[in-house]
Amino acid sequence: MAYLMALSVGPVQEFIATARRTRDLWFGSTLLSEISKSVASSLQGTQGVTLIFPSPQNAGDLHPDYLFNVSNILLARLDDSIDPVALWPSLKAATEARWRALAGDAIRNLDPDWIVRSRWDKQLADVVEFYAAWLPLQEAEHYRKTRSALMRLLAGRKACRDFEPWHGEAGVPKSSLDGACETVLTELPPDQAARRASKMKLSKGEQLDAVGVVKRLGGTRRQYPSVVRIAGDPWLRGLKPDDRQKLIDECSRLMRHGLVQLSPDRFPQYSSFPFEGACIYLNRVDEAVEEAPEDQRAAMARELKGCLKGLYRSYGEPEPYLALLAADGDRMGEALSKIDDLKGHQDFSRVLSAFTASAASVIASHSGALIYSGGDDVLAFVPVDKAVACARALQREFTNRVQGPTLSVGIAIGHMMEPLEILLSHARSAEKLAKTPDRNGLAVVVHPRSGNPISFRAQWDAAPDETLATFARYHLEDLIPDKAAFELHRLSIFYGGVKEPDEEYRARITSAIRAEAAHILGNKKADDNTLADIKLRIEKEVRNPGDLERIASALIIARRLKAGAAQAGGIA
Repeated sequence: MAYLMALSVGPVQEFIATARRTRDLWFGSTLLSEISKSVASSLQGTQGVTLIFPSPQNAGDLHPDYLFNVSNILLARLDDSIDPVALWPSLKAATEARWRALAGDAIRNLDPDWIVRSRWDKQLADVVEFYAAWLPLQEAEHYRKTRSALMRLLAGRKACRDFEPWHGEAGVPKSSLDGACETVLTELPPDQAARRASKMKLSKGEQLDAVGVVKRLGGTRRQYPSVVRIAGDPWLRGLKPDDRQKLIDECSRLMRHGLVQLSPDRFPQYSSFPFEGACIYLNRVDEAVEEAPEDQRAAMARELKGCLKGLYRSYGEPEPYLALLAADGDRMGEALSKIDDLKGHQDFSRVLSAFTASAASVIASHSGALIYSGGDDVLAFVPVDKAVACARALQREFTNRVQGPTLSVGIAIGHMMEPLEILLSHARSAEKLAKTPDRNGLAVVVHPRSGNPISFRAQWDAAPDETLATFARYHLEDLIPDKAAFELHRLSIFYGGVKEPDEEYRARITSAIRAEAAHILGNKKADDNTLADIKLRIEKEVRNPGDLERIASALIIARRLKAGAAQAGGIA
């Protein structure tokens, strides 16, 4: 009897969300992909098994460390020669083997005295969650019905999680990443502790559990751009070549003293300035030189600060905001439920894999750094000035490749000093907003360092990217005063508290909103054509306070986009 088998690798949120550095966030998602890839490879290498999801086109796609992402849900058909009960242990062993290989790679070049080995081994044994479910597949025409029942069965199995009680150790510091497990770092004398901190990129007082160490050091020590580098990218792009070279020359002197250089092969989008961002913000310069010999640090810091101050006089200070973009396909379950056979599902899997590969190129072409791209799910850091254009490019790429489903994109714009888990939470909230209430949307939410967040959301059919780009250009060319947007926003809040008892009263409220909005704009010294455009938008689009708030929010958000664009030299 043939079987349809579904598998799930986890935990998802714990792997990705607990992070203090961008590298932690990136490698957390990479870990899951690599472990899932090991299961897919085992299935593909078993005679009598047909891999359905993922469905790689090339033989090498499932090799370890190959840039082919695999989601944490897998699907395969087992013919009547395969016993799923007998197959299950080998698949579980593959997950454990890959996890331990990644963990071993992370600490291979560390001094043995730096890690409490007994605690490390104990924590490695309780990380990967692996669940499976299978059902008989008697007839080809029953594929859709069987797959639907199978996914419900897998969800039920995951709900019955296997909990093992965790026995903590009294008096041992907890991991700084999530506070759940004890640190695996030993206590060291100050000089050795400093050497370990340098090699492991530990902040002062930072502690890591086993998962944290693997996130920080796994993946052959490959570096990942920091939030500081992403935030400063518009400013760097706006520098004239000769001025940028002056900064490069200063940073080159620091390379042999620990300043991170980004690989031009992995990150060609940053090749014009292939260094970390600590060297472009005055308040981070001491961090950039901290690994230089103590007797040279002061001089190096003074020279770098002198270079930056000269550039600041000409170009202003680099903006401290960046965007975290989260995209997700709409109604994917509905699309899958309409697939009638195994081949159709494989074809759909290949289409999603093609989008996954192209998403990486789209992100890079907009000066962004991809965190994860798997199936219909994308997570990336993008400079503020290119975030909206990047979202539109992803949406077009998705709809061109995947027939039927649409793509909703959320963009959270936050300060570079905001904790990473908070930025990630903001991005996921923006993604949910993009899907509400009718999906196929773009949502942009600005989280200022102080004050309440401002959000703008619209469906892609309404061209929200063009609206934001137009408003950003108005601000960039100083065609409209900043104060107008905030006054319109306050007006929308005022009328939002007014009750509308009947249709006639609602019409009067709409008329009053439009009249007061026109009065606010009429009192501002601005370009006549610009004011006429905004007034026309209000006349056409405003039916209630919420409509006015949407336009006002778009104008306020466009100010933030304008700030990045002004430094980069124009709207992306």
